[in-house]
Amino acid sequence: MRAGLVEFSVAGDACVATVRAEIDIANSAQLEAELQAGAAENGGLIVVLSNCSYMDSSGLRVLIRLANARGAAFGIVAPQAGPVRRVLDVTGLAKHMAISDSLAGALARLGAPAPAEIQ
Repeated sequence: MRAGLVEFSVAGDACVATVRAEIDIANSAQLEAELQAGAAENGGLIVVLSNCSYMDSSGLRVLIRLANARGAAFGIVAPQAGPVRRVLDVTGLAKHMAISDSLAGALARLGAPAPAEIQ
């Protein structure tokens, strides 16, 4: 059995999904399934990509589907200097998604209070 790609936590009304692996065609379907299963139907979803060192177009497709399905209740954490942020910037997706450099910033965008340990 494959180990999970995502670690979930809750911050206010938001589900925080921290991706713990590179994302490519070999595991993007698993990523999407885990995010769909682990995220609450109501409330925000923040996908943290701070530790993700690689993402191909299949991973981008997962993010686009989530952004389309959740609208304003969806956010991404991808630090400015990170490799995933570069992919989001180069493809132009950064202009169409709520991307923050930090979890505190993403929670603020969704209007969710940040836990004391990340403020």
